[in-house]
Amino acid sequence: MAKLVASGNAMPDSPGKFAMMKEMGAANAAMAKGDMRGACKSYVRAQQISGQKS
Repeated sequence: MAKLVASGNAMPDSPGKFAMMKEMGAANAAMAKGDMRGACKSYVRAQQISGQKS
């Protein structure tokens, strides 16, 4: 948990930030597996979440 806060301390703490970081993690995992469609979907979802919260 401490690592999560340290890596994301540029944004204020919020449920949206956590959801966004989870989507970015999913996008990275999908990309590592070579699943570009899955990575794009997760990335777009993360962008939407960050847009709503800011």
